[in-house]
Amino acid sequence: MTSDLLRASLQQLPLTDLEVRVTGLPPRLLGVVISPDFEEQNGAIRQRQIWRHLLDNLSPEQLAGIEFVFTYTPQEMASLDRGERPSTWR
Repeated sequence: MTSDLLRASLQQLPLTDLEVRVTGLPPRLLGVVISPDFEEQNGAIRQRQIWRHLLDNLSPEQLAGIEFVFTYTPQEMASLDRGERPSTWR
């Protein structure tokens, strides 16, 4: 698994105004997926959508290189970028 492969796979998600970030080094890649489509979804629903896509599009060997994929709305990401806790987190 490479950063470029994870980024390319995540960029194929059918989400509005999608932004994808990938950090880390194999085999510990971290993804960040940002979309306003997450606004009305809890974390479990977001994760299910991401991992269903990844499971359908990557091999078990490639999946093993992914540590985690974070999911945020643009507002949540803006708060985190400012070092604040998003107001949507309880």
